[in-house]
Amino acid sequence: NISTPDMEDFYGVLCVSRNVGTDEIRRSYQCLAKRLHPDKHDAQLSAKERDAAIQEFHKVSRAYGVLSDTTLRHEYDTKLKAFELSQQWPVSDTVDLNQMDYDEREDRYSYCCRCGGSYLVTGEDLGCGVGVVCCSGCSLCIKLVFSSEAGRPSCAREGNV
Repeated sequence: NISTPDMEDFYGVLCVSRNVGTDEIRRSYQCLAKRLHPDKHDAQLSAKERDAAIQEFHKVSRAYGVLSDTTLRHEYDTKLKAFELSQQWPVSDTVDLNQMDYDEREDRYSYCCRCGGSYLVTGEDLGCGVGVVCCSGCSLCIKLVFSSEAGRPSCAREGNV
């Protein structure tokens, strides 16, 4: 299992950003592991302090095990994104679906973010009730609104959104 019920932030555990490569992840892990390794603990630590330090070392090792493996990292990133989307997020903007560009060939709406990334939502997403969309390039989210029933996609008119 690569995540805990509260979705532990492995990037935070290793003190790295989400866009770093495996070399930076390895360097951060090595530094933390060297500092936190059980053999490095002060003999004067209480049993409780020693247990806490060992738990921290295991947390760092678990984070590295996931983030250093490209398959596990991709799986973790997907689960992390899903977890984040399920949380209450501060919405940076409200965008009417009519303001978004629609690509009929791809059945996808898009809207440019100030970071240069895009907010993307498909017709299928709308049918599933997606109301908040995160940017593909940063952590900003927008709330989708519909100015009129006539302008809403058919799935929305049927009460799915």
